[in-house]
Amino acid sequence: LLYRFFKNSLSIVAISVAGAAVHNAAQCMVFFLTTKSSAVFYYLPYLLAFGIFSGAAVGVLATLAVRYGKGVLKNAQEKR
Repeated sequence: LLYRFFKNSLSIVAISVAGAAVHNAAQCMVFFLTTKSSAVFYYLPYLLAFGIFSGAAVGVLATLAVRYGKGVLKNAQEKR
């Protein structure tokens, strides 16, 4: 949804970080609703920290893939 509505104002890295953070928060919420144990929220800061790091890494790799993938596709089409 972020990409669809904010693709002109947010980078792929920002969207990836937001997705990772929301995913981790949703996992904690589902665990809480399933078990009724609030102890899971003690893990949330750690999950968010690692999620932000991994989301940024995935976002950078996705940015590189999009950037260089366009060049590869363009070269492949020119060879036809």
